[in-house]
Amino acid sequence: AQAEVARHYRELQADGERKQHALWLLREQQARQDQSTRFLAIEQAQTELEDMTKSLEVRDAMETKFVTLPTNATIGEAVDMLLSTPQHEFPVVDYFGKPVGLLTREGLIAALRDSSREGMVIDIAQTSVPSVRVYDRLDAGVREMTKSGAPAISVIDAEGRIVGVLTMQNIGEMMMIRSAQPEWRFGRRPA
Repeated sequence: AQAEVARHYRELQADGERKQHALWLLREQQARQDQSTRFLAIEQAQTELEDMTKSLEVRDAMETKFVTLPTNATIGEAVDMLLSTPQHEFPVVDYFGKPVGLLTREGLIAALRDSSREGMVIDIAQTSVPSVRVYDRLDAGVREMTKSGAPAISVIDAEGRIVGVLTMQNIGEMMMIRSAQPEWRFGRRPA
């Protein structure tokens, strides 16, 4: 009888291990499916972005109500601008209105740890940020922004003066509009 109880116990233990292994396999399969679903969603979003942007120009997506900072602005003035506008990225422009850099909210906050209020914005701005022309294709603008890693890039006219700002946030909003209204036509705004 004791041998029978021990055999029955081993069978139950083996059965429990098989169930645990089956449960582990199910969890692994679910994790792979979840990861696959995420990858598919990312690919779908990229495809939708490419489809939307290839038929538009930069001027269709650029923000036209924005604030710039002159090269001689102080960090204190930049903080005041950050707090008084909804903007998070500020193009830094020269005397002629041509972009020479970009000051981000994160860059400004990081600089506050080491710089005084009287420090110059041009010293803490990113200066290797590209610009795109107002009539460039939007997909080219998105590629430039992605390549540079900047959250925003300046949009310039034929003379190189800033006329707009292209942000991933604005492009994301356009995608949301397109998702809600697939037939929505984004108008060609004058530059």
